[in-house]
Amino acid sequence: MLNFDTTVLQNAKWAYCFCCHYAKYHWTMKKELNLSFCWRISL
Repeated sequence: MLNFDTTVLQNAKWAYCFCCHYAKYHWTMKKELNLSFCWRISL
């Protein structure tokens, strides 16, 4: 599992919005941000 920035872990709500709005852009980029982590927050 990739190591997430403490800011992302602490700001789960921010991460949720970030993933929902930018996941489509990062989907092709596949940056260090793990999309699965985004989906877990949304659930």
